This record gives sequence, structure tokens and C-alpha cells, in this order.
Amino acid sequence: MIAAIKGRLVGRQADSLLLDIGPLVLQVHTSATTIADLAPDADAGGGSEIRLHTYLHVREDQLALYGFGTPAELALFNVLIGVMGIGPRVAANILGATRPEPLLNAIAAEDVAFLSRLPGIGKKTAARIILDLRGKLADLGGGGGAGVAPGVAPAPIDGEVIEALQALGYTAAEAHTAVGRLPRDGAGSVEERIVAALRAMSEG
Repeated sequence: MIAAIKGRLVGRQADSLLLDIGPLVLQVHTSATTIADLAPDADAGGGSEIRLHTYLHVREDQLALYGFGTPAELALFNVLIGVMGIGPRVAANILGATRPEPLLNAIAAEDVAFLSRLPGIGKKTAARIILDLRGKLADLGGGGGAGVAPGVAPAPIDGEVIEALQALGYTAAEAHTAVGRLPRDGAGSVEERIVAALRAMSEG
């Protein structure tokens, strides 16, 4: 598994970045959000070094590498591609069209209209997203419930969750508070707990 990749940015396309990693130049598919954050200039040929958190999509006839600027964006990507009918390209397009909090709010509110306006998503797929993900977020503590009591150390897995939240711009205090609202047994993957923590913060 390729967890992350670091290389020199040498080009930008509509939905991907080109990274020079020595003997190879890799095309890494990504979201419009990551492109805007890491390669805002159209030529994107300045040669700056960037790091992307990655997912390798394997098919019989194709290997496609997807990369994102933050662990949290990758976490949401991984959650979305777990929904039937959403492939990596559609998931990346969704992440380029909205930020995490509006997306999570729409899922929690069962807002089919909002979700069906996202690229590649119709009403049936929007309903499937809600069906598949709303309960998962609640089970992971996204809607409140028994989390970590004050003064109790977070589960070891949540160190990565806190780092991801801080990479998104939240303060250390905000990240620790959100993690404190998650189940203390460390249930779920890092990606799922990041999503649940984002949901907890969006609910205040």
C-alpha cells in the first residue's frame, strides 16, 4: 500500500497533479480542493515539493493513484468510495465541490437535494449515501454520546486523528475536544474516526 507520496510538482491538469519523484513522473488524481490549495497557478511548474496522502485504485486494466493534501480529505474519500455506485473519480469530484462540514451536515440532515447537486450524484445515489453513512457516523460518536471523559487519555489511534484535524486548520484544543466526544474504545478506522470528529465539531 502507498500511504503517501512526496515529490516535486512539475505540472497540473484538470483533475490531477504531476509529481517528479526521481526517475519517474507520476500522475496523481485528486480533487479541485487539493489542486487549489497546492497548485493554484495554472502552469504549476514551479517545482515546489509537496506531499500527498494517497489511495491506489487497482483494476484489471488500470492502476490509478489518488492523492489529497490532508489525511482528513483522504479519510472522507475512503468513506465515500465505500458507498455503492461511487467510484474514486466521483468521490474526488465530490470533495472538490464541497468542504467536509457541509457534506457531513447534509448526510446527517438527510438532505437529498444538497447531495444530488454534487457532481456525479443523482437522487438515488444521494439516498444511498445517506443510508450507508448516516448510521456509521452516529455509531462512531459523530452525533454525541459516550466519549472520552475529561482527564482520560484518548485512544492511541486518535493521535493520527488529532494530527489530521490540525492539518485542516483546527487548533489543538478543538481537535482534542472533538476526539474527546468519540467512543473511548478506539472503535473504527482512523478514517472513520476523522469523519466522526469532523461531524462532532460541525454539531458544536
